[in-house]
Amino acid sequence: MPPDRWSTSLAENPRVYDAVQRLAGQSIVYRRIARVLAPAPGETVLDVGAGTGNLVRILPPEIDYWALDNDPAKLHRLAQKVPRARCLQGTALDMGISDAAVDWTVCVAVAHHLDDRQLPLLVAELARVTRQRLIFLDPLAATGPGAAALLWRYDRGSHPRSERTLLDRLSRSFEFEHVERFRVLHRYVLCSARPIGAHSVGHSSYEHRQRPARVAGDPSRR
Repeated sequence: MPPDRWSTSLAENPRVYDAVQRLAGQSIVYRRIARVLAPAPGETVLDVGAGTGNLVRILPPEIDYWALDNDPAKLHRLAQKVPRARCLQGTALDMGISDAAVDWTVCVAVAHHLDDRQLPLLVAELARVTRQRLIFLDPLAATGPGAAALLWRYDRGSHPRSERTLLDRLSRSFEFEHVERFRVLHRYVLCSARPIGAHSVGHSSYEHRQRPARVAGDPSRR
C-alpha cells in the first residue's frame, strides 16, 4: 500500500484518529472555538463531522449534544466517550433533521473534504438546520512550502480553499458576527455567524458583509 493510503487508512481507526487530533494541536484549536461558542443551558448543539466527539470537552454539561458523522466506527467510539450524546449517522450534505432543529451548529474541518459542487450544498444545509448561530472553522490552503503543505499531503480532505472563498460562500446564507484567523501548523479561519432572514439564502458577497463583523488575527497571514 502506498504511504499516503497507509496513513489515511490508519487514521480511520477511531483511537488513532484521537491521537492524531491531539498531535495536530486540537486542544489549541478548541480553545479558540470556546471563545465564540457559548450555548445556554438547555440549548441544542449540533456537531457536524463530529468524529469521536472531542468537541464535548468545551461544551457545558447542561446542553443537548447532537453528533453527526458518516463513520459508524467513530460514532460507536463517541457513544462510549459521551453516553449522553444523540448520535446521528449521516452526511453534512443531507443531515436528515428538521429545519431550524438546533440552536447552535458547529462545523469544524469539514469543508475541505468537499468539492466545489458540494460546498454550496453544505452551506445551504447548515443554514437550514441552524436556529441561532453557526461556528465554522476550516484549515486554509497552503501558500508555500512548509509544515502546512506537508500536512495537506496526508490529509484526507483534498479541497483546501482560501479564506476569501470560504467566507464568500458562507456570506450567501449567514451574517458574520466574528471572523478570525490563526495558525497551529495549518492556517485556520474561524467565524461565528447567524443565518440570514430565518434561514433564507442571501446573495451578497463576503466583500459586502465583512465590515460589521468583529475581525481578529494578523491580516498578513490570510
